[in-house]
Amino acid sequence: MTDGDSAPLPVAAKRPYPPSDTEAERSERLAKAVSHDLRSPLRAATGFLSLLEEDFAEVLGDDGRELLAAAARGVDQLRRRSDALARWARICRTPLTDERVSANLVVGELRAELAGELEDATLTVADLPELRIPRELLTQVFRELLVNALRFRDT
Repeated sequence: MTDGDSAPLPVAAKRPYPPSDTEAERSERLAKAVSHDLRSPLRAATGFLSLLEEDFAEVLGDDGRELLAAAARGVDQLRRRSDALARWARICRTPLTDERVSANLVVGELRAELAGELEDATLTVADLPELRIPRELLTQVFRELLVNALRFRDT
């Protein structure tokens, strides 16, 4: 591959990852980097939106405050997705073990963790089995199920 009069790129420059990397390792590294790189701008956006609301609430009026609230919800949604991406990167490194995990206990812990989001929802859970799965993986599966159920319950 050449660019006008320039010399061809060396083979190493064409391959951004070590040749021993697997696709999973590259995906994990990308997810971790993206999640990390999003944290600072998201904190800044949250801070600026908060300052706008505090300093200009009366000038903005109801419509302006609603627009700020919508922007804050969007930033919060992106933060949650970034956090989920970071959890996924961690889970990729989780060794598969043969531990026994109570699904009831995991759902109970998530119920407490998501209490604010669940306060106006009805969550009915049947008796769940004990499973042989890494706890972090099972927690992630149930977290995603609950968050998606909450997100799409009115559609």
